[in-house]
Amino acid sequence: MLFSLGKQSTLAEHCRTSHIGKFVGNALYVHVSALESLDPLLRLYEGCASRAFGRMGGATLIKFRSDKPKVSYLFYPDFDNDPHPTLNASMQADLRGLRIDYRDYSNSTNPPVLHRKETLVTPDYLLYQKFARLTEKEEKWGLLGETNTIGTSDGWYRRLAEQGAKLQGHRLIRAEKRGN
Repeated sequence: MLFSLGKQSTLAEHCRTSHIGKFVGNALYVHVSALESLDPLLRLYEGCASRAFGRMGGATLIKFRSDKPKVSYLFYPDFDNDPHPTLNASMQADLRGLRIDYRDYSNSTNPPVLHRKETLVTPDYLLYQKFARLTEKEEKWGLLGETNTIGTSDGWYRRLAEQGAKLQGHRLIRAEKRGN
């Protein structure tokens, strides 16, 4: 199993076919609570990264790159309570170059934002159903179709406004029209 970690194509296949997490672009995103439910090879891969570099305190998500030997730890401070939390910080561990890259998004005016949170956790996660209901409603309202524009805070709030929608917690409601 350790030998297979050196084969990027093997890791890529495990990322793409994972039944846990969300595969987007060239990476698999998984909530830290789902780590133990992952395929053993991916758990071992993350174990190598966390042993070599440590795991960022407060990490909410783990990102496995399928095209490069890199594992990132992403911090979304209000994952459970914010329906679309923004990225606060990240730590990327480069397993080939043996270096770490930290990024701080806490002062960003347009940070990345999460959607479809239920795909990041396992079905037994306490808030799974709440997350899934919100995603289902957002899909019905046509909010999630343009993934290239809703990935940041500005793009997401612009999309909500265009559709006359707003969020109250994990509930999607019609925004009041001005002048009424």
